[in-house]
Amino acid sequence: QTIGTLFELGFRGDWTTEIAERFGLVVGLRFDLAILSPGGEFADEIERLRDEGVPTSSGPRIGLAVLPSVGARYAIHDRINLRFDLGLGWSYLDLFSIDAGVQGIQYVRDTSMSSRRFEIGLGAEIVL
Repeated sequence: QTIGTLFELGFRGDWTTEIAERFGLVVGLRFDLAILSPGGEFADEIERLRDEGVPTSSGPRIGLAVLPSVGARYAIHDRINLRFDLGLGWSYLDLFSIDAGVQGIQYVRDTSMSSRRFEIGLGAEIVL
């Protein structure tokens, strides 16, 4: 089922300590603001509810994601490092929070989406 386009904008902080010559341990934490633009079947469901008189927004849905990670960094040059990271995170999006009277009937719907994610990163760092 297609729910739309997801955009995440976040902040990442890393703490690094050298544990051997040219080799370091990296611990990180990332916080993301998630913005979902409804599309596909989800946009169709929103439109169906609006046609039935249920007050719901067709605008973007807001959520968050948190991803702690651990990794290693190897210095191949004074200003160039190879890096490997593993992360396990959680994300949450509120899709519907409706509690309204519709044509004399109380309509309640609370729907959210939560997921866990596993990330692997491999890259190069250039120190300026």
